[in-house]
Amino acid sequence: MDEKMQKVREAVERELVCSAHSMAHVCSCIATHRFRGDAIPATIEARLLFDADKIDSLGAVGIARAYMLAAGYGEAIYSDENVADYVARNHVGGMATGRIRVLGEHTPNLEFEIAFKRIPDRLFTSQARAIAIDRLAFMQMFFDRLKAELDGRA
Repeated sequence: MDEKMQKVREAVERELVCSAHSMAHVCSCIATHRFRGDAIPATIEARLLFDADKIDSLGAVGIARAYMLAAGYGEAIYSDENVADYVARNHVGGMATGRIRVLGEHTPNLEFEIAFKRIPDRLFTSQARAIAIDRLAFMQMFFDRLKAELDGRA
């Protein structure tokens, strides 16, 4: 168990009274909800947490969250860089699933292209996939409009 997960476990133990089995299950659900991780949620609870967490990163709320994070890392509001070139240059291993090397060179539209668009294929429930597809369509319209405005076309 890594240090971050140990802190989560300690916080949950302070707040809840539950069996060691239940605690292990909660920690497993939390550990497998990461998008860029390799762990696959094994239980229905872990899968539902995974789906809910990913849906929260999409749509209008997802855009707002992406720009809040971008501001914290000093990111630009948009990048015209070719996505494949960017991934090769700024992702570990030159792969979309690799960690970002320099966060200040990332942008919300790159995150949309690299990660968010892949979310529906990773979800476990059909209802979550439908919500994700709807929210991605809104995000696509937003980034298209943002690009048009930045280019002086709108």
